[in-house]
Amino acid sequence: MENASGSVLNNQYAMSITLSEKANSECIALLSGLLRARVKHLI
Repeated sequence: MENASGSVLNNQYAMSITLSEKANSECIALLSGLLRARVKHLI
């Protein structure tokens, strides 16, 4: 029983890591897009 709950926790942990990585890459994409737009505006 202890093993089963441990694997459930591991799955939730892995999912949250995947979600946060996805969110981070989306944030980076947004920020780089904004920076490029700013640079184009300056030039």
